[in-house]
Amino acid sequence: MDKTSARSQPVTGGATRAAEPGTPAQVPRPPTPSEWAALHNDYPNLVQADVWVTGEPTSTYNCIAFSLGYTDRWIDPNSPLAAFQVQYQGYGFAVANYSGAKVDGWGAPASGPTKGSSMKHGSRLSPDPQFSAKGLWESKLGGTERITHGRDQLTGTLYGNILTSFTKAAEQKVMLPDMEPELTAEERRRLRRIAADLTADDALSQEFSRRREAFLTATASSRQSRTAAFTELPEFTELTALGERIVPLVIAQLDDPGGFFLLAVLDALDPSVATVDYDPMTGLQSRARRVARAWLGEH
Repeated sequence: MDKTSARSQPVTGGATRAAEPGTPAQVPRPPTPSEWAALHNDYPNLVQADVWVTGEPTSTYNCIAFSLGYTDRWIDPNSPLAAFQVQYQGYGFAVANYSGAKVDGWGAPASGPTKGSSMKHGSRLSPDPQFSAKGLWESKLGGTERITHGRDQLTGTLYGNILTSFTKAAEQKVMLPDMEPELTAEERRRLRRIAADLTADDALSQEFSRRREAFLTATASSRQSRTAAFTELPEFTELTALGERIVPLVIAQLDDPGGFFLLAVLDALDPSVATVDYDPMTGLQSRARRVARAWLGEH
C-alpha cells in the first residue's frame, strides 16, 4: 500500500461488502446502470466486466494526484509531454517502457512534432491486489468517479492515448510537499465581510451565487483533470461576464469545497490578484488559500 501524507486519505482497496438496507453501496462496487451508460458513452472502449467504482465522485483530488498515491489534492497535469514526465520524475518515478510500468500518462496528439502538447490524464495499476492481480488499472475521472479499467480502455477523445509510462524509481515513496493549511474560521469571516463591503450590491451577489453554483456543478460533473478545460464551459463564460466586480466575491469562496476551481475565473478577470508563489504539487487548493491570504493581507 502507498504511503500518504498525514492529511491524505489512504489509497487502498478491500473486499466488496454488501451495503446495509437503505444505505449507499460501499466501494468497490459495480457501476449502476446509469453510471455505466455515462461511462460507456464517454469511453466507448470500456469493457463492463472490467469496471468497478472504487471511489465516489469528489472534486478533492484528480487523476494526477491519485496516480502519485494521493487523494487530498488536485494537481493539474503539466504539458507538454517532457514537462509531464518531469512532474513524475521529481517524485520517485522513472520513465519506463510500456511493459512492466505502473503509471501511464495520457495526452494528444499521439504522434507528430507536437506529440503530447496537451497532457490530459494519469492512470495507475490498481493499488488493490484483487484488481491488480487481474491486470486492471485505475483512474480518477476528473471530479467524477474513480474506476478500474483495462489499461488502454480510456483511449478516445477525452484523454487521447497513452503517451508515456513510469515505474517506481525507488522502493520508498518520495512524499509530496505539505499543502497550505485551510483557512481558519476567522479568516473566512473576514473574507466574506470585506467582500460584502466592497461589493455592496445584493442583486450582483445573488446573480454571482447563481452563476457560481452552475459553474461549480459543471466542473464537478466534468471528467477533465486540466482545469484549463473548464474555461471552455458555457457556465464559465456566463460567470466571467459579470466582470471584475465579482473578484471580491470569488476570493471569499476560494476555500469552500471545490472553490479552487474559481481560480480560473480570477485568472480571466484579474490575473494579478491570482498570482502567488506556490508549489503546484501542493495542489490547487494550496494556491487558492495563498491567494485568499494574500488578498486579506492587502485589505
